[in-house]
Order: sequence, then structure tokens, then C-alpha cells
Amino acid sequence: MAYNEYSTCANYSSNRILRTGDSIFTDTSDIPAFDKWTATPNPVKSGFPIIVTVESMIGMEAEMTLLTMTGQVVQQYKGLKFPSGLSSHEIPTAGLPEGIYVIVLRTGDGFEVQRVAVVQ
Repeated sequence: MAYNEYSTCANYSSNRILRTGDSIFTDTSDIPAFDKWTATPNPVKSGFPIIVTVESMIGMEAEMTLLTMTGQVVQQYKGLKFPSGLSSHEIPTAGLPEGIYVIVLRTGDGFEVQRVAVVQ
């Protein structure tokens, strides 16, 4: 059988792991203390902030990174304090070109990822 976009020669991967050639991608490692988190508005108009809201069971420190879809770091915030309960942080979008971006929240326990669109 010839290769096409629906059939490959590789064996299937186990659940939550994607193997492509020599690369291995895994799903995100959820942060256990986070009940939920949102990035709003989505899409956001360039020049207006993205509001990242976290609902957490316990207080913690995290790193928040805004990346392009190619993995280039646009903004990075280290040592952000998230107290228990509801808290929020703003990501400014002034000067960002229109496009899809990735927000990564990382703690010592794992990381969470969300996409957000910036429009003109």
C-alpha cells in the first residue's frame, strides 16, 4: 500500500503519546492544584489585554509564557503568585501581529496550555 495522508507505515502509539519519526510528543501534564483556568477574551483585539484567570485549590508560584505557533517566546513572566481561590494576570497584546498564540502556565507540578487568537 502506498503512503497517503490517511495511512502510514508506523505502528500506532499508546494513548496520549504521538510518535512522528524520531520525535515524541506527549499531552500536557495537568497542574493538579488548578481547578480551572481561562484566557479571555478569545479572540482578543490587538492592543487589549488577555486576562488569564486561575482558580486554584492552593496558593502557588508559576511561570506564564506567550509563544507563537512556531514556538518563539513573545513574552515570559516568571515567579507569578497565584493565591488559593480566584486570581488573574494580564498579558498585554500591544504591538503583537494578528495570529494564533499559545499560553503556557508551568509550575513544578506540571503545565497547562491554551491557544488564543489576536485580531486587528
